[in-house]
Amino acid sequence: MLIAHLLQERFFDELRTKQQLGYIVHSSIYEVSPNQNALLFLIQSSVAPPSALSVKIESFLGEFGDYLNNEMGEEEFSSMKQAMVGKYSEKAKNLSEMASRIAGEISNKSYHFALRKVRCVF
Repeated sequence: MLIAHLLQERFFDELRTKQQLGYIVHSSIYEVSPNQNALLFLIQSSVAPPSALSVKIESFLGEFGDYLNNEMGEEEFSSMKQAMVGKYSEKAKNLSEMASRIAGEISNKSYHFALRKVRCVF
């Protein structure tokens, strides 16, 4: 989840804003099962075929790995980590948001209704 949080903004900025590969450019984490997550990369493009988009995503991930290893400082990393903890420990703002979270757990058949609290522990 931390990696997904760290790369989300950079992914959008690089592939949507700078490279202008498509109008819809999105990355997020997808819960495959209660103990298994995957990163999701979505680009809806009319300027490049799927094979070229796949190459661009792979290239971005390589550059992002270099950024994490060589450029991101400990202070920035701690700040991003605290931002993610704040995001995931936030209480639902309304009944609709709470119902959406519960429906997601039921849809995934994981039934871990308090998992958001558990995931935020480092």
